[in-house]
Amino acid sequence: MPAGFRVSYRIDETKNRLLVTVRGAYEGATLIDALIDVYGQIDQPWSYDRVMDMRAAEGFTTLHDLMRAAQALAEMAGSPPPLRKRLALISKDPLDKPRLAGIGDIFAKDYIQTFESLDEALTWLDTNPPEPA
Repeated sequence: MPAGFRVSYRIDETKNRLLVTVRGAYEGATLIDALIDVYGQIDQPWSYDRVMDMRAAEGFTTLHDLMRAAQALAEMAGSPPPLRKRLALISKDPLDKPRLAGIGDIFAKDYIQTFESLDEALTWLDTNPPEPA
């Protein structure tokens, strides 16, 4: 694990949200390993809307790495898959929005959005509930 890299989380039971904060320099595979470890510590992590705060982090995650995280979460959730929850990504990287748009239907915009601040992310989660499945 790179020096200074850490992942922390807290759960807001009232709003049913998992807030994950990533700090320091990272490699994509290392970040995904840490996220899978975090998910393994939480009872039913797939049942929460998630806020991923990456503003204090520096690194790049490949599509392969992202798919590995999605697969691990799906395996934890089992079958049949539960209702899909949302992810608000907070990032200062100006390329994150175009990257997210570039992978299209894999990560639908109704469920994943990129923001510059925590306030924006929380407002989206508060005011834009996903369509029922």
